[in-house]
Amino acid sequence: MSIYSSTKVRPYVYYCVHNITGHYYFGYRENNIKVNLPSNLDFPLYRTSSIVVKHDFENYSWHIVAEFEFGKDAYDFEQQLIYENWENPL
Repeated sequence: MSIYSSTKVRPYVYYCVHNITGHYYFGYRENNIKVNLPSNLDFPLYRTSSIVVKHDFENYSWHIVAEFEFGKDAYDFEQQLIYENWENPL
């Protein structure tokens, strides 16, 4: 599931939520720049680096949370989201 279609190739942060359990996963990606794909086209092909999510991808809803000019900014934002949700059992 994509909320919007991106028109630029930029590093991005994504969020995946399991449709049944509600478990979620945050991630970031900047390798899409090397393959020249905007986030909404890259992510369905990439399917995260999480082995758990990747092998059950069809049972997750996904969202592109934000796009950035620089990969470091995407990474920092992903880390902030993880930190803010660290205590959440999901």
